[in-house]
Amino acid sequence: MFRFAVLIVSAAVASACIIHYLLTLLVFGSRKVAPAAGRPRIRRFRVWERAVHLATMVGFLALVVTGFAASVWFEAALSGWWWVAHLIAAAVFTLGVTALVLTWALDCRFAPHDVEWARHFGGYLGGSAEVPAGRFNCGQKGLFWTVLVLGLGVVASGLLRIWPVFDAEGQELVLLAHQYCALAYLALGIAHLYLGTIANPGTWQSIFFGYVDANWLKHHHPLWYGQEENEARRG
Repeated sequence: MFRFAVLIVSAAVASACIIHYLLTLLVFGSRKVAPAAGRPRIRRFRVWERAVHLATMVGFLALVVTGFAASVWFEAALSGWWWVAHLIAAAVFTLGVTALVLTWALDCRFAPHDVEWARHFGGYLGGSAEVPAGRFNCGQKGLFWTVLVLGLGVVASGLLRIWPVFDAEGQELVLLAHQYCALAYLALGIAHLYLGTIANPGTWQSIFFGYVDANWLKHHHPLWYGQEENEARRG
């Protein structure tokens, strides 16, 4: 049943991303923002933030490969080196998520202007109105807190798998909780990858190199862009 669920959910999310991209491109045109000629790029992420995000991403990918390999490809329980690799990846991912929570929790607090962003679906369904967003938009904030909640579920159920405290029936429920929390993570990961690359050209460079074009920042995060401009003028 879980193997079937993984295939269905993965295919559904990937298909939704493809359909959204094609419809957006055909109806509204490219979302690429023209670069600001002659203007310096603006730093979006510090070295620490980029390093932690990349470590978390590597841990997540390793968990996907090792965790879903057993249940989907091999249809067997994790064992041997696959189990060891899964535990190491889990530790890296857990530490990474914890560091991101401590780093971005204040920036990801919801604000009144997030209601306006949500009302326009962040512009992902078209429209010419500017959608307000600070350093992180409403969608990114929602993803942040969802990752935290799911992370608690994955970690707690994973620990209970290592150190069982329930009977056989209880442990079976723990396994199901671990599997389906991980599946929700996978769905979010696919959507996050799409939104951070193809759906919003110029986005992925910020997490690798730290800087974004001024016009890109003004278009996607106008409130934060205004703060950066004010600080630059005062400086």
